[in-house]
Amino acid sequence: MTGTLAAVNGSLLFGIAGVLAVLLVVALRRYPTIGFCLWALTLCFVPIWVGAGSAVFLPGLVLLSALAVVAWAGKPGLPVSAVDVVVLMIAILYCVAFLLGLGRISDGLTLFAYWILAYMMGRLAPARISVSVLYRILVIVFAAVAVLAFVEYITEENFFVRLFTASNAQFKLWGEIQPRGGVLRVEGAFGHSIALGACLALAVPLVLAAKFSLRIRILVVAGLLGATALTFSRIGIIAAVTSLVLTVVFLPSGLTLRNRLAFLALLAGVAAAAFPFLAGTFVEAGGEAAGSAAYRADLLTLVPQMRLLGVAEVFQVLPDGTAYFGNFRSIDSALILLGLSFGLIPLVAVAGLLVAAAVLMLRGKATPPTIALVAQLPSLATVALITQYSFFLWFICGLAVSTQIIQRQHEKLVNPDFRMPPIGRIDLSRSKQGVGNAER
Repeated sequence: MTGTLAAVNGSLLFGIAGVLAVLLVVALRRYPTIGFCLWALTLCFVPIWVGAGSAVFLPGLVLLSALAVVAWAGKPGLPVSAVDVVVLMIAILYCVAFLLGLGRISDGLTLFAYWILAYMMGRLAPARISVSVLYRILVIVFAAVAVLAFVEYITEENFFVRLFTASNAQFKLWGEIQPRGGVLRVEGAFGHSIALGACLALAVPLVLAAKFSLRIRILVVAGLLGATALTFSRIGIIAAVTSLVLTVVFLPSGLTLRNRLAFLALLAGVAAAAFPFLAGTFVEAGGEAAGSAAYRADLLTLVPQMRLLGVAEVFQVLPDGTAYFGNFRSIDSALILLGLSFGLIPLVAVAGLLVAAAVLMLRGKATPPTIALVAQLPSLATVALITQYSFFLWFICGLAVSTQIIQRQHEKLVNPDFRMPPIGRIDLSRSKQGVGNAER
């Protein structure tokens, strides 16, 4: 009798969840801007350990993103890009490796439920919502993240950890605040200071391109840089500074010379104010920081161990369930971990895309999300894609592809002799709509 009641209750809950999911898909389809606001708030203020599932745990961010993709995929979108083909190729190669016994289920879950899902969000959102509106929403949300980072540092309390306590493995992994040099590192709802610093750095180019006054943009950038400093993440700080400098130098439009000089002056002022503060902390943590850097350098010894396809031969799981690649338990490099988990072919494909993004930037044709990705190159070489950083980075990848397509469509309308890449066909009726979105 008890088992029957439990089954009925389980079916009832499943039915209610299904109805709510359908209603949310309808709402996301009808009100995409509000839906994206909800997604951005979930990204930045709901920790990765909040979600559903027992055998397979899915964070709330993943569940909401899946519903948004279902809601937005039914309408006509932007043309197919060569990058889309590469992403699809990586997915197919994983499936082939898995069928050959060279792929792990956990890697497939990461690939499809995190990376590709977030990429699809970035590809679909600009076809439903004005790009300028997307920028404004993300800027406002990350400005709030920066404010809460200062509050966390001053109070020495992370209320996300206290408010969203859980008994799952994700909370045990990410629910502990880490110190550096005797100072607690700010991490907000991102589970780790490195993830927070990297996401703040990704947002910097969007601030410079957002349709706000110069004064507001300077204030927000100052907040993002200051919050990144409070993470005491060296790579986060480097990425944030790199993002600002590259955007000031290479963003083709939207910034006057006065704007560019103002942001460079801001960077100099923040650097002068933060350097003594950061230097003291890093000196206190000298041994810790040096050991961390040496560990990352040693990871290069794993590169020759990569297969062309699939997980590396040096992967092993000990009887206690602990996983290792050779003698390394933690792989603090997104690029190296990509090669170890999926093979050299996917690694070379992703590296090629990053090089292409850098070339676009150097030619003065990169959009803000593309510049944000190029600025992440040091991070991708030295940190893993953890918590929301993984999701936001791949969303920015999709957004970069979409904004580059919209920019090319605009050039096509302005200059009829402009040639599009061979992959993807543009419907000019949609192009006019895309241009309008980009200009609003």
